[in-house]
Amino acid sequence: MTHNADNPPARGTVFYDADCALCRRLVARHGAVFERRGFLFEPLQRAIRSGRHPIPAAEFQREMKLLTADRRWLGGADAWLELWASVGWMRPLAMLGRLPGLHALAVWIYGHIAANRHCLDGACRIGPRPAWDRWLPLILMPVLVLVFFRHIEPWLFMWLLEGSLFAGCKWLTLRDAMTGSRRPHWQLVFAYLFLWPGMNARQFLFERTAARPRTAEWLAAAGKTLAGAGIVGWAVSMWPPDQFLPRGWTGMIGIVLLLHFGAFHLLSLIWRQRGLQAPPIMDSPLKARSLTDFWGRRWNRAFHELTADYLFQPLSRWMNRHMVLLLAFLVSGLIHELVITVPAGGGHGLPTLYFLTQGAGLIVERARWIRRRPLLNRLFAWMVLILPVGCLFPRPFVEQVILPMLSAFGIQ
Repeated sequence: MTHNADNPPARGTVFYDADCALCRRLVARHGAVFERRGFLFEPLQRAIRSGRHPIPAAEFQREMKLLTADRRWLGGADAWLELWASVGWMRPLAMLGRLPGLHALAVWIYGHIAANRHCLDGACRIGPRPAWDRWLPLILMPVLVLVFFRHIEPWLFMWLLEGSLFAGCKWLTLRDAMTGSRRPHWQLVFAYLFLWPGMNARQFLFERTAARPRTAEWLAAAGKTLAGAGIVGWAVSMWPPDQFLPRGWTGMIGIVLLLHFGAFHLLSLIWRQRGLQAPPIMDSPLKARSLTDFWGRRWNRAFHELTADYLFQPLSRWMNRHMVLLLAFLVSGLIHELVITVPAGGGHGLPTLYFLTQGAGLIVERARWIRRRPLLNRLFAWMVLILPVGCLFPRPFVEQVILPMLSAFGIQ
């Protein structure tokens, strides 16, 4: 199907790469659908030889181009969306693909395919192919928990969901860290998988440090662990039995202090004492000077490392930084929905709202009138963090998950 000068296209001309086997097959199989709607297909190599385009040849060859009847040039994903919009049953896809976030995703997907289009038939290999099984546990294990363990106690269901997500992320990061020729000792791999909550496998497995933790840090970690245990074992029981929310929130604070700030810090000290790179998961979040400082450096480094490696870096080349930021917090909200509102059977949407609020707050605090006033920046950060915190742990979660869990452990 090529351009015919005697019968100019009614809606536009599509220039495709005739040297690409995948492109030729797509034109041969599906080109007639669009040809019937007024589009003609022409190899871009022919247009380059004839000089019938105002675009530099290197750019012209980078992706499929569409010259519309009104002389507009569209490229890549935008060209496909224009083609889809011409077909009745494809029009909803075109409308979805033009939404801001989905449009950026479509551009990224198309760009990846276009850049590797000559390799998709096995004609070449650009670097090592990622193993297909690296993502499988992260997808499969939570699904299995949802299918087979839905009717167990909600608090146990929550821990199984968290464990499945944790194990899937561990496997993903381990597989990516071991793609090269270096292979760590199996004992170190075991320690990373089961005895360290961090998600930076390359750092833990292959980097070393000569610095040893000081005594004061050991005492601080032990103190936080004991304080968390004291809150869980003693402070919860100080509330009357009918004060459900105070009891539940006190228990949650104690558990976070016991695990995230105490036990995980002790694990960090143990591994650093042995010369491994294992910085604490929590880095004095109360000292945060802004939302960026809180979420980017001080709170839950493990999740920050995951989002940086698997969301920010891949998508930042194709999407606006604000869009990537909101997408990362949306993903965090959905993960918290899975482990909070699904076991609780209520409060759906509130954790997502909380994290989207954090993302919006990060964007707002970059305004000059906030950023240049340290005290205002810190005040704004803690207002955004604390005021909507009830959305993060809604009442059904406290009553249906946290309180029964405390009761199961004999905390009355």
